[in-house]
Amino acid sequence: MATTDNPAEPIPAVPLDYTVCYSTMHQGPCSTATFNYDGSYDTTVKVLDVAKMNLRSNHIEDKPMIQALYDQSDRVNDLAFHPNGMVLATCSADRQIKLYDMMRPKVKWSIQHFQDSHPVLAISFHPSGDFLAAAAQSAPSIRLFDVKTFQGYTASRNPDDQHTSGGIRQVRFADNGSHMVTAGDDDAIKVWDIVSGSCVKTLEKAHGGNGVSTAQFSRNGKYILSSGRDSSAKLWETTSGKLVHTFKGAAHTKFHVPAAFNYNESLVFSIDEDRHHVCYWDSKTGAFVGQWAGKC
Repeated sequence: MATTDNPAEPIPAVPLDYTVCYSTMHQGPCSTATFNYDGSYDTTVKVLDVAKMNLRSNHIEDKPMIQALYDQSDRVNDLAFHPNGMVLATCSADRQIKLYDMMRPKVKWSIQHFQDSHPVLAISFHPSGDFLAAAAQSAPSIRLFDVKTFQGYTASRNPDDQHTSGGIRQVRFADNGSHMVTAGDDDAIKVWDIVSGSCVKTLEKAHGGNGVSTAQFSRNGKYILSSGRDSSAKLWETTSGKLVHTFKGAAHTKFHVPAAFNYNESLVFSIDEDRHHVCYWDSKTGAFVGQWAGKC
């Protein structure tokens, strides 16, 4: 993938090295982690200070954990910070979405919650911060919740717009707020127009009939990065639906393993569930670059 409209000849990515700055433990397997959030199977959420993590200090005052949140009664599936940075949302298999006040670090319980009829698998705040999208197990369409009124509604009730079977594994907004993308157990990737609430593009059989685990837009909105249970990550053109690259070399058939860009979108990362490696590829060429051994 190119970061400019008229890219020059791609420069091959260089294998990376890394240093562990900080390690923290949950009582159960960790299900998700990224900058600004961390969730786990043990129903807790830990909020960490990145600057203090980088210090690698043994002093108690330098410990990076800011908050530990305990208000979910089942495993935490996804987390999202409100654009203002002051509210954290979590979703869980307990069918609830909880909101936490990040300005009150000593408070371990939610300030508000949304109730869903199904286990909630993924959430995403609209860039405006006015509403929250939720993807649920066994639900064919996205739920949207008004953050101010706490009212919820379905994005589209048109059967032609909805995912056909299973549930929706992930939902993510484009950075400009004009569209959202969903990944479904029906092996479809759908792009939705926010104003009309309708599906404007469907990529069917995106991962060979095995189901799509995750999908997200690139920062400029021109591309979609997806992962599926066919042991591949894929890069698509948003407008045309054309497949740009297939990133192979990391096995994921048992679990819903995500794919993600690095900070400047020059690399794509995913996990090999058999070898417990983090694998990464050049997003511009699709070439495999390297891997990190570890437990995941």
